[in-house]
Amino acid sequence: MRRKRSLLVLGTLAILGVAIMWSFFAQPPDPGAVIPLQVIPADESTTDTLRTLKGAYVGSQACAECHAEIAASYAAHPMAFSTRRIEQDHWGQQNVNLPAWVPGARRVLTAHMQGAQLVHSEKMFDGDGAQIYELNKVMDYVVGSGQRGRAYLETRGKFLFMSPLNWYSQNEQWSLAPNYQPDDVRRFDRRANEDCLACHAGRVASVRPNSNAYQDPPFHEMAIGCERCHGPGADHIAAHHAGLETQPDPIINPSNLEHERSESLCYQCHLQLRPKSSGQVRVIWISSLACVCLTCGPFWISVKV
Repeated sequence: MRRKRSLLVLGTLAILGVAIMWSFFAQPPDPGAVIPLQVIPADESTTDTLRTLKGAYVGSQACAECHAEIAASYAAHPMAFSTRRIEQDHWGQQNVNLPAWVPGARRVLTAHMQGAQLVHSEKMFDGDGAQIYELNKVMDYVVGSGQRGRAYLETRGKFLFMSPLNWYSQNEQWSLAPNYQPDDVRRFDRRANEDCLACHAGRVASVRPNSNAYQDPPFHEMAIGCERCHGPGADHIAAHHAGLETQPDPIINPSNLEHERSESLCYQCHLQLRPKSSGQVRVIWISSLACVCLTCGPFWISVKV
């Protein structure tokens, strides 16, 4: 009996090991693949709709070919500048105070321009103030439009790492990034995961889902674009090219959804329990749902309360 039980346990472990190895080495689907035209049933949730159309992305430029006026309006919104390469951040290079100096208990974090490169550094000094150590990291991407702040990413192979330094526009100062402590042991080795990047970029080019490893380049679309909220656009374009305008449109149009479902698109990344008293509102949550994200029009239009 004991022998049979041992064999059963070993067999179960072997099957589990094979399953784990298969999931690890399985090739991810082609991110550029376009799926056939589909009609999404009206009773499916927004999340299921996004999952059903996963993979049929065309990029915001394809949307702009027919929706030029909407695209031009959105291009002026901060979300259209959510992620970009350092060399594309011309406004930031002119308006961010450099060099920076953020002291900790034992180490100092600095930022400075070296030609066209933004360099973040960690330094240590002896008791006489002489520098005894320096670690330099060249930043590759800036995350955030700059209205509230800017975070910075460094590329190392297939991975993206966060800098412990952020620029905070409202205070006009450099300081530690969120959840960092002075002399944080993670230093420049805090990896940027897909869940975080999903709300700050248009579409991440991961090696495989949930791997937190990225292709080269790591983004299919850097800034948040049309398909981040409307879902993949290939079927929508195919339907209109085929003259099927009278059929249910496979694109997600928030104005055609009940407010709970339309709001769920915003709540993927924006869930703020109290409205701001002034300034541009990111999310308004009123318990009666009488006034919510899209009540006052397209979400990229500033709303004042």
